[in-house]
Amino acid sequence: YRGNNPKHRMELERTFPGVGAKSHFWFVRATWFGETENENGGKPDARDMDDLAAALRDYDIVVFNSGWWDIKDYRGGSGSAFEYSRGYGNCGNEWTDLCRKSYARDVELAIDKLLAPAEVAIFRSSSCCGDYAGRPDGRSVAAMNEIAERKAKNAGVEYVEVFDLYGPDDLAEATVDGTHARPEPYHDWTMRVLAAVEENLDTGCLKVTEPPTPRPNPRPTTSPYPTFFGPPPPGCPRLRPVAECPADGGVRFFECDNPLLERNDLCKSNNGECRTSKDLDN
Repeated sequence: YRGNNPKHRMELERTFPGVGAKSHFWFVRATWFGETENENGGKPDARDMDDLAAALRDYDIVVFNSGWWDIKDYRGGSGSAFEYSRGYGNCGNEWTDLCRKSYARDVELAIDKLLAPAEVAIFRSSSCCGDYAGRPDGRSVAAMNEIAERKAKNAGVEYVEVFDLYGPDDLAEATVDGTHARPEPYHDWTMRVLAAVEENLDTGCLKVTEPPTPRPNPRPTTSPYPTFFGPPPPGCPRLRPVAECPADGGVRFFECDNPLLERNDLCKSNNGECRTSKDLDN
């Protein structure tokens, strides 16, 4: 939705015949836009957010997130004059009162038209720290999340926090490119969303449990982001990846479902057990 870049005009659907379910994913490049024009050629968009709202009326669960696109640099019409005209200039580096009002307006529209009609509606927060010129420090993202959380809760919409998974000092370890997360944080926030859905529907499909409070860990090699959210598979201990591989001799177990594993022991994946992977260098 919005723009002609094929990387960003994504719409994916998948059916799950075993459980009679269907999922649909739309990549949206703005929190809200109505009748507007493409960036290239001035041709009208085939669809806008009102069209998306109409398509979502048949779905029981709607999960929505938007924020990073609204804090890019659109000054002087760069990127898209449309976003600039709606109050988004350089909000990543200069979070102004106009940025705040513009985002609050668009979040209200998204909640009212996209989320409120659903049986279960979830607004997922934005992760740290943004994708805009300069070195993102997360402050503008945190400001947007604060607005989204307040608007969602006022409307009775579930809000799921993921901003706390890592901060600006953790980007090298927690992301693949300084902006986009590695698989482990993606898994964590997916489980948080699923847990929120289960708490609303109470289907029994997902057993929601809080992870235990970890003891102080003397090893400096553990990853800065938390362990997998939710219970481990049967027969598996609770695991988390390390930020760097240990020196030779540091690994005692060469299968991660070994019943002799104790807290803070290191293990190496043998055959993909317990959500591990032999292909990952961690």
